Amino acid sequence: MEPYEEHFIKIAGHLGKELEYKPEMTDLFRVELNTKPESSAYAGPLPVTIEQLSEFLNCTPRNVKIILRRLEELGYIRWEAGRGRGHKSKIQFIRSRHNVIAEAFRRELGKGHIKEAIDLLGRPEICDRQKEELWGALNAEMGISSHTSAAGGTDMMQMIRYRAPGSFDPAFVYTAFEAYILGQVCSTLVRYERNEEDPFKETSFQPELAHLWETNEDFTRWTFYLRKGVRFHHGKTLTARDVQFTVERLEALESPGLWPFQDLDRLEVNGDYALSFIFRRPNRFMLHIVGSFPLSILPEGTDPRERLVGTGPFSIGSLTPDNLRLTAFDGYYGYRPLLDEVRIWFFPEMASSERHYQVSSAGNPEELLSRPLPTGICPEYRAAGCKYVLFNFRKKGPQHLDGFREVLRWVYNPEVLWEELGGNRLAPASSFLPWKSKTGEHGARPVSVEEVKQRLETSGYDGQELVLAFKSIMKEEEEEAEWIRRRCESLGIRISLAPYKEVDFESMRDAADLVLAEEALEEDWEWGLINLFLSSYGSIQFFLDTEQSTRIKGVLEGYMEHSQEERHFMLDQAEQLLKDQNWLLYGCHMNKKAFYDQDLQGLQTTSFGFLDFSKLWIKSPGGKR
Repeated sequence: MEPYEEHFIKIAGHLGKELEYKPEMTDLFRVELNTKPESSAYAGPLPVTIEQLSEFLNCTPRNVKIILRRLEELGYIRWEAGRGRGHKSKIQFIRSRHNVIAEAFRRELGKGHIKEAIDLLGRPEICDRQKEELWGALNAEMGISSHTSAAGGTDMMQMIRYRAPGSFDPAFVYTAFEAYILGQVCSTLVRYERNEEDPFKETSFQPELAHLWETNEDFTRWTFYLRKGVRFHHGKTLTARDVQFTVERLEALESPGLWPFQDLDRLEVNGDYALSFIFRRPNRFMLHIVGSFPLSILPEGTDPRERLVGTGPFSIGSLTPDNLRLTAFDGYYGYRPLLDEVRIWFFPEMASSERHYQVSSAGNPEELLSRPLPTGICPEYRAAGCKYVLFNFRKKGPQHLDGFREVLRWVYNPEVLWEELGGNRLAPASSFLPWKSKTGEHGARPVSVEEVKQRLETSGYDGQELVLAFKSIMKEEEEEAEWIRRRCESLGIRISLAPYKEVDFESMRDAADLVLAEEALEEDWEWGLINLFLSSYGSIQFFLDTEQSTRIKGVLEGYMEHSQEERHFMLDQAEQLLKDQNWLLYGCHMNKKAFYDQDLQGLQTTSFGFLDFSKLWIKSPGGKR
């Protein structure tokens, strides 16, 4: 903000006589700077002396007079100097603090200073209602813009993320957004193609970096033949040695993505464009593995922790703690993206579970800010996965008692949760897979509160307080955590809530007894589910004790040797073990929504419900309406 704006806010706040914020008076989009003072004054004249202003502005009387004169010129105040001994001066506010901050916010947005604009939303002078309105304006800015440059038209998408960026290193990615960005920047050997009608039908895979593949009769040798002429973003041509480097790097770094290669005997490179994976045991799951994000192919000798380089439709132009800039890769081996640039801003202090995509004119910020938010809804993405509560068995406490966990199953009943809280909760869950939940039993069977209290008395619980960790940046999680706490309290179970912003299983394992979490599975749900069960970075392996973990792994022993039907049965058995023992309590499947402008075309979702940037385009030429 400008210094004189800061002075005005300090004076108005100190005297405290401006009118209460009302949208019709200070609406960001309707305020006129040239409004006559007589029609816009916020309160009657207030008596004040230059000495008083000098004291709380912490400047000389001479500087106070300069500030007051400038504020009058800007139309912020009307000043009437006291005449004669004993006569105080008078100040009348023409603008409010809310209004001045809103103007500063609009100015920063007009300049494209997104970070500066978002900082203004955190000022204590802004009330919740105005913050909501300004946040709407910011969402309007976070859309698609088109502008003409010397080289022709340029289309740019902007969006906001409400969490700080994690690692984009394929060896250590374990969250949905980072995996999604990997899919825009890097490529895998093959691409999973989901079956929209029946997810249980035989899966299919399409060529990506490999144009052909084959296996021997016992599935111990897989050979992939690479496309020719594929280039990485820095210009290097893809060869089989890059694939070898990517796999061997997982082993060298002891990556959690290494578990599928536990039976890999060796890799054989056959020239520049062919290589073979030789396993000690049959591997009928191989295409799922080489189509997964840990197998995003990297150029030999590079380190994605310093700079991520891939062969995907977008390259990383820049990455800072505040924003990520993706630029279209003209040398992409597939169809070149129709968007030229994507900029993603990270504001973890804000919270929202919805995504907004809007077409706008970058050359006219006034028009941009005056337009309402998009009201269209992208076809809802009903992602595989759900919310759940997981007990921390690495910490001592009543969660180790079978009877106590049975009581908590009554507390966290997905049907009651769905009925009472609603929102984006799509349906009660009895599995991570929505199509299985439709036929499954949800939660505990109906019993009276008195019966549950009797079970609690015999469970061994002796009144100790338990800590429930939940993600604080999501309002729905906070609401759900508080709902759990109240239901526990009604039974006499003491629960304290521990919000967290970033996923840190290490600290949670030491401090939390229960964790409220959400798992969103990839389009290749089979890979996503088995990875959840077996990856050392997954919540299940992290919070189960050694004996429980061994039992899960025992159910899934030899998983990759089996046919698809047999593998699905093994996954069912693993989920059934979690349910029977109440090691994990299912909540609700979630509905992922995205709002978009009618001029935004090519809407296709990828894994986790994000729009595929590489398919988006703007219908109106130049963004004009």
